Amino acid sequence: MRRKVPDWCIEQPKVGVIGYGSIASKHIGILSKLCPSAKFHVLSARQLSPSKSENTLTFHTEIDSFLAVDLNMVVIASAASRHVTFFEKILDKGLPILVEKPIASSESDARKMEAVARMATFSPVVGYNIRFSEAFKSVANVIQKEMLGNVFCVQAVVGQNLETWRPGRDLKSTVSASRQEGGGVLRELSHEIDYLSSLFGEIIHVNGSLSKRKFKNFDVEDTALLLLSCNFKNDALPISLNMDFTRHDCSRYCYVIAERGTLHWDAINGNVSIKRPAGEIEQIYDNANDLELSSINMWNAFLMGDMTSFSGLSSARKIIEQIERIERASVDFS
Repeated sequence: MRRKVPDWCIEQPKVGVIGYGSIASKHIGILSKLCPSAKFHVLSARQLSPSKSENTLTFHTEIDSFLAVDLNMVVIASAASRHVTFFEKILDKGLPILVEKPIASSESDARKMEAVARMATFSPVVGYNIRFSEAFKSVANVIQKEMLGNVFCVQAVVGQNLETWRPGRDLKSTVSASRQEGGGVLRELSHEIDYLSSLFGEIIHVNGSLSKRKFKNFDVEDTALLLLSCNFKNDALPISLNMDFTRHDCSRYCYVIAERGTLHWDAINGNVSIKRPAGEIEQIYDNANDLELSSINMWNAFLMGDMTSFSGLSSARKIIEQIERIERASVDFS
């Protein structure tokens, strides 16, 4: 679906933002640069002093006052468990909506959102920004053009110590630590499940272990070691996926081990390379700012009305469905 650049983006847009955590602040920062005249209306139960002037950022503590504003678009960046409630309340406004990933904390809530959105004026989308990474696109191009020949297996890793990810916070009070709020590594780091499905096809088998290795007072997993297989070219492609909130070396990378070489995608550093059988290194893409730019690219596409690369509600719901399958199939080693 594509539409022209809206007039409100050029003039003085009123952007509604639900939530005021780190990701909501990131969205506000990007949109402030892309639409310098934007006015932000933030719905948050927390009373915080905004870093921007009151003329730019207005806080609301009640949904009714938030919805009374003549908004041009809404970003839902609250805890995942509350997405469905806010989504249903704002959908009737007929506004473009971006929902921060994951779409919801449960597959049943995601289905409710998908059902009520069928008659929406604009098709809501979910913010899996790695889809807009040029490094990701270069990996997809290598796979699609079969530049590696027969793919044998895939190894993916994502992790960062939660203490450095959310500095200065009482970690037990954050969304990351709460099952009820939609926390845990499977949901918080679900980008990997999304991009692996995008690159290699539907996940058809799941197995693994979930555990609390460091944050034992959480009621969610801080470590997930998964064995998956995707339906890749009508074959079951084996994939290992390691996810954690514990490691001190912030990591996000993927290896594609294949007949004509091993592809290495370092998402943190924006680097994609292939080590060929004779030992030579073929550089495919290299931009240290790629991950940061992916969020900017995502918002540029949204404002331009180009929804081609976005995750729709259906595909985002399938990610939660896969997460719940993983939870049922995995052993808890806590």
